[in-house]
Amino acid sequence: MTLKPNPSIDCGERKYSAHRRVWWQRKGPLLTQASTFAVLMGMSAVPVSAQSVPGATSKTNSNMTLPEVDISAVSTNVSPAGETFGVITPPKKFELGPAGNQKPLDMPHSVQVISQEIIRSQQARNLADVLKFNPSVQMSRGADGGRISSRGFESGVVQNTRMDGLNMISTTGYPIEQFDRIEMLNGVAGGMYGPTGPTGTFNFISKRPTDVPFQTISYGYDSISNNTVFGDVGDRVEGLAFRFNFVHSGGQSYAPTSSLRRTLLDGAIDLHFGDSTVLELNGSYYDWHWFGFPGSFTYGNGIYNLPQAPSSSTAGFGVPGMGNQNETHTFSAKLKHEFNQDWNLTIGLLDQTVERGLYQPTNVLNNNYGQFTSQINSQKAAKFTIISNLATLNGHVMTGNISHDIFVGTTGFTWGTFSGIGTNSVTVGTANINNPFVFATPIYQTGGAVYKSARNDQQSLVGGDTIKFDEHWSLSLNSSFSWLTSKNYNALGQKTSSFQTGGEWSPTASVMYKPSENQTAYFTYANSLQQGDTAPTGTLNANQTLAPYRSTQYELGYKVALNDRFMITADGFRISQPWAYQNADKIYQNFGTQVNWGSEVMLTGQLTDDLSMMGGFMQLVPKLFNTGTPGIEGKDVVNIPRVQANLFLEYTVPTIQGLALSTNFHYVGGRPGNETNTIWSGAYATLDFGLRYTTVVDGHRITARFNVNNVTDKSYWTNIYPVSGVSTSAGSQAYLGLPRTFSAGLDFTL
Repeated sequence: MTLKPNPSIDCGERKYSAHRRVWWQRKGPLLTQASTFAVLMGMSAVPVSAQSVPGATSKTNSNMTLPEVDISAVSTNVSPAGETFGVITPPKKFELGPAGNQKPLDMPHSVQVISQEIIRSQQARNLADVLKFNPSVQMSRGADGGRISSRGFESGVVQNTRMDGLNMISTTGYPIEQFDRIEMLNGVAGGMYGPTGPTGTFNFISKRPTDVPFQTISYGYDSISNNTVFGDVGDRVEGLAFRFNFVHSGGQSYAPTSSLRRTLLDGAIDLHFGDSTVLELNGSYYDWHWFGFPGSFTYGNGIYNLPQAPSSSTAGFGVPGMGNQNETHTFSAKLKHEFNQDWNLTIGLLDQTVERGLYQPTNVLNNNYGQFTSQINSQKAAKFTIISNLATLNGHVMTGNISHDIFVGTTGFTWGTFSGIGTNSVTVGTANINNPFVFATPIYQTGGAVYKSARNDQQSLVGGDTIKFDEHWSLSLNSSFSWLTSKNYNALGQKTSSFQTGGEWSPTASVMYKPSENQTAYFTYANSLQQGDTAPTGTLNANQTLAPYRSTQYELGYKVALNDRFMITADGFRISQPWAYQNADKIYQNFGTQVNWGSEVMLTGQLTDDLSMMGGFMQLVPKLFNTGTPGIEGKDVVNIPRVQANLFLEYTVPTIQGLALSTNFHYVGGRPGNETNTIWSGAYATLDFGLRYTTVVDGHRITARFNVNNVTDKSYWTNIYPVSGVSTSAGSQAYLGLPRTFSAGLDFTL
């Protein structure tokens, strides 16, 4: 036989279901070892005549026996799990909640996918490592365990984030190794998902079993001395397929007094019942310890200028042994059934518990000369629970020459908040930002009893129809009908407040025009109910959930696929929502309106056979109106840049097989550091470099990686947000950006 490259391999009859992976069905003899190896390496086995093979015989209607041959091949861009590297292409599908999988080119929304190839090539460890590739997104309130902001709006704890389509808790650390990709929809999406904020929707897609059995072991080293071991294995037996991931890391990170430990145990099992039904089971445990890292810097009205950001690798801005620790348990199940090629059903459930210990220090700036006092002030313990659900029926029908893609279903969650009884307050010491001092670890009580402080329930009936009139014009109509309840309790178990809404409507309507098959222009209107904010610590109504409110969006966009390998998207939008802040009486309430005008441009794909890119920018004007407070009326919103951009490039060196070089440029414009806009944080830019080399040794695929982030070692303030909600008196809180860091990794396929 001979071998030739063939990206699409046909090994006989293939049966494909929209709800499951391709399972190779044989027609004839088992694949030979040679052809199995060829499939694994992204090659195809092509039979040749027996006469061309020495020692072979040929006879009509008889078997042909080939002599044993040695075959070697090198695939530099396909892993045994079917993942491609060094090739960035526009996403081919996007899971639009209950509406099911959609083609991004045809969707009347701004979407982006962070693929497995980006995650692996950049040696990402957490969510903040990959969100920078979306120029419309920021990770606020610290690194791991923070909240996501998009288009200038901060996400809720559970409404804007989903795992495989099911609501999950966002304010905890997640190992990025657990997920295959992250799908992001920018803007208001309540018509498809039920009540959500204008941040959009972030769907974390879990790794699933693959068609080809594989075992991969990886080792990673992050500066200064943090070691990571990562395993990813998968196989299938008859109607059962599985995939397991494990991660363990430990050691010192970039800060001199830091200690980072991560442990992940994650499993996915697919149980197939015939060709049309599959039960997807997922379970994970993640333990995250983050100690000794720099604390945030807070300041009030007495500070008129934010100091120049020091390097976060400088000792003395964190306290040894103090930080955050989260333990996250997640279980989910999804049953998928395909009635025929037009109709399918999905039913899902997720159960998640997050135990949180928040003991990170806060550095309070005392004057304008850099003096600060390090304090630890937090609850002894905290806990979140969530049980989320979905059930959707998707179908396709024709009414004459008009096609309809229809969905109906329900989605929702029960979210519980547990607070620690009492607080701990410790003053660690005083130093200067220009001459910090490493304080001794204080005596500080952790853990302790918790009480149920709030319960929030949300359930929605959802439905929609995408109507295609002809090859040019389409109309998409989606809506949700929702019920929301919230109850707040004190430490004695007494209900302190509650509210309930019944049958609130959230519509989304879009008009799409396709001048040609590779272009889509659209206009979308969306209006969505959303859960109210929770009053933060320090307010008189702390931990109270505010009444629901609405956000409204108008969006005009255009998408064009220049070919199968490159796509350009552009859009402009206006979004408004009520604005909650702490007034002079220390009451956290809705008192104004935030209005954001903006535009986005995104380019994704291959510029040449060897050069791939993913990049774009967001321009934004975020303003506050109807606040009743002259000092902040018409001002820009804290921490939101007017310009943000990112450009990622990867080049596969044609003269050295298996070698790839990458670089990433990230820019964030200046941002206001307080509500009155008298303090600003300057713009900053970071530059990253990466190198990857892949080869095959004795049938084992080996990949070596080396990355340098923030090559110039730029010091900057990465996030600034109000201490106790937005307030003209409460002050703001700023976080330091990451310094120059190094990462090295080695993947070995067994």
